[in-house]
Amino acid sequence: MGHVKENWIKGALLILTSHIAWSAWLILQAVVSKVYTARLSLTTMICFFASLQSSFLALFFARNPISWRLEWNLQLFTIVYCGVVISALAYYLQKWCLSYKGPVLAAMFIPLQVIIVALFSAIAFAERLHFGSLIGAFLIIVGLYCVLWGKKERQSCC
Repeated sequence: MGHVKENWIKGALLILTSHIAWSAWLILQAVVSKVYTARLSLTTMICFFASLQSSFLALFFARNPISWRLEWNLQLFTIVYCGVVISALAYYLQKWCLSYKGPVLAAMFIPLQVIIVALFSAIAFAERLHFGSLIGAFLIIVGLYCVLWGKKERQSCC
């Protein structure tokens, strides 16, 4: 039982570290977007340097040449789809949101990813949604609505 508790603590610390790093990344992007206004070029540079970092890490961790072989199958489609559609489009839309609304609004939509993944897994993989998960999803949506309402009130009064 102590091992499980230790994993929960490690997991919570990793999630906290991830959110702090992501918040810092969004703030940094907002500052850079004001100086460098070419969103598409900036997105291209971000994706290029991310692919360089990922390549170095992959070379370090996947040393077996067989794991680098690509075939014309679902694996190649998944790699191209994630690289082109998910990464590039997501970064571009994120930069657009950061330049118009700021890092707070961009960060507020991240919890919606959890809800979308839960709904997709329930539909596509027939996973069960528990009552606590539905309450959590409802609270996330209420929190998002409260932040959006607060930002709207703040903009209208000033």
